[in-house]
Amino acid sequence: MTNPLDKSFWDQRWQNEQTGWDLGVPAPALILFFDRQYIPKNARILIPGCGNAWEAAALAERGFDNITLCDISPTLCAKLQNRFADNPGIKIICADFFSLAESFDLVIEQTFFCALQPELRYDYAKQMAAIIKPGGLLAGLWFSVEFPFDGPPFGGNPHDYIRLLENEFDILEARPCDDSVKPRQGNEWHIVARRKG
Repeated sequence: MTNPLDKSFWDQRWQNEQTGWDLGVPAPALILFFDRQYIPKNARILIPGCGNAWEAAALAERGFDNITLCDISPTLCAKLQNRFADNPGIKIICADFFSLAESFDLVIEQTFFCALQPELRYDYAKQMAAIIKPGGLLAGLWFSVEFPFDGPPFGGNPHDYIRLLENEFDILEARPCDDSVKPRQGNEWHIVARRKG
């Protein structure tokens, strides 16, 4: 890859409104997960690489009040600060995910993993294990397709993702996603993993 996928890269994408990954609504499969899974309303929830954070708005509507959004783009984070200014239950951190040192009960994965260069995937798994409390969950959607272009997004094989996580996590659920939005149907897996310990 010629240019690194760094803060400058992502901030430029937000400045130029090059956000083709943005659904404009919460991912339906994640809404079903929120509604089916028992998660305490005060659970500490992180959404890394949060983008427009449609899922955070959906969580707040459901009474969750300890949501942290993390993104590397200052342009996006300023927009989120304005959007969620009246919601004290949503905190925005403008930082590199790999620098986070807080701990969380639940981390939501939604188009963050696929935005990272594949050589960072081991570091992703290591950082998730570091910030998710024992017994906490990593849950969300991962692409189950190899794209015919150099990403982002970067695709891959869910079985490789599971092998990446299983040293530090118990895999509770791993299946093709039945509830993907139309453009992603057949290309996503729903994975839920519980931090060991």
